[in-house]
Parts: sequence; C-alpha cells; structure tokens
Amino acid sequence: MKSQPSENNQKSTHQEDQQHVISQIPFSIRLDDLSRELCLEERPDDLKILKEFVDHALEHARPRACYKAFKVTVVDVHKVSIGEELFQSEVLALNTASVAQVFPFVVTCGNELDVNSPSGADLLFSYWWESIKEKVLREATEYFLRHLVERYQLREISFMSPGSGDLSVWPIEQQRQLFRLLHNVESSIGVMLTESFLMLPNKTLSGIAFPSDGVYLSCMVCSRAECSSRKAAESLELLGSLRANLSHCPVTAQPGDSLSR
Repeated sequence: MKSQPSENNQKSTHQEDQQHVISQIPFSIRLDDLSRELCLEERPDDLKILKEFVDHALEHARPRACYKAFKVTVVDVHKVSIGEELFQSEVLALNTASVAQVFPFVVTCGNELDVNSPSGADLLFSYWWESIKEKVLREATEYFLRHLVERYQLREISFMSPGSGDLSVWPIEQQRQLFRLLHNVESSIGVMLTESFLMLPNKTLSGIAFPSDGVYLSCMVCSRAECSSRKAAESLELLGSLRANLSHCPVTAQPGDSLSR
C-alpha cells in the first residue's frame, strides 16, 4: 500500500546555507512484510486490525525533512567546523576529511501519527503503531537520501547521527549544535529537541549526510556487541582506512587547537 506521492519543496537554489524543506514525502507500507515482522501471518483477526492501522497511517502520515548544504572544515583529528558550529568527533572528522560539502538534516515521520494514533492505551496496539511509524521514518529517510544524491549529483551518500554508536563516536549532546545549524526546525517540520537531546516526534532521525565512496554505518565503528539495533559488524579495518585517509588531507589547525563558539 502506498501513499499519494505529493512533494512540496521550498523554493531554493544550491546556495550554501539556505534551508530546504521537503514536505509530505511519499511512502509505502507493505502489509505482508509488516505482518511477518510482527508475527501476525496466522492471526486473521489481528491482521484485520493491523490493516486498519496501516490504512489509517496512509491517510494521516505526513513525513517530511529539512536540511542545509554547508562547506565543511576539518580543524584537527577530533574537530569539524560547519557553519558557525564546532563538532567534536573523530569519526565525523575522518568521514568528512576529503569532502567539500555536507548536509545537516532532520527527517521525521511527522507528528500527525501521534495526534491521530488509533492504538489508545493498549500496549500491543501501541507496539504495532510504533512499528508503523518506524517504517514511515525509514521510507522517508531513504527518499531524502535519494533526493540528495540526485539534486547534488553524488555517487553515493552516507550519514552520521549524534548519539549513534559508542559515546566516543559522536556524543548525543551535539544535537544542540545540529539544531542550531537548522534554524526553526520545529516551525518548519514540527520536530522539537528536548532538554535530554531526544526528539519529538520520537520516530525522527537527525544527522549529517556526506558524499562517500561506500556505505558507512555507525555500527561499523561501534564496539557494543550486545546491541539489538546493530545493522553491521564492527570493522577495525574501516577505522584504520579512514585514519589513513585523514593523514593525507590538510587540516586548518594543529591537534589541540580549538574554535570558540
């Protein structure tokens, strides 16, 4: 089942630092895949309710995204300067050492799915509804990344998110700087950053996208073996390769220098 593909972009050019909004991103939800994930294939009564939930989501969901294009400067092996903000992450510095442009972004399933939730207080129904919201976010993220590839004529693209992976990969507290780069996120796409640096609606993804030669996932540089959300195995070879790449790229300051923000 698929929503009507209605996209409404803000009028924009490829100028750096102009905010872009993609509204009402098209998405689809495959009932057979969802029912299999929720182990409901042999439960016809539950399948009927799940189909009603999916139809409800297709009617009400308005996934959207906002982003900006920025030049990036690797200050040293642990610091990256983007716009007026300084980010401290060795892995972010490694991933952006050889690129000219990055794309801070926020993608959300939309607060309409919270306002119009049919699950009520039932815990099982709430779990189903959260699974549907997750699928909407996943589709919206894939659409957004394809949008960047096509708009900016990139070969491949990857992204990093604050708080994803080990604490040392990129601290979640740097959500604050990310949201400052994207002015008025709440008014433009309805996403609020809480004092604990989580986002509302809860099915929202933030990060910095960057051109890449291959697929990068934070799981590849994360040592948490028991993580239920792991999407790829840890790769020490990847980290070594990224560090070797940075050693051949100029930086604008010596290690230990900093920017005051």
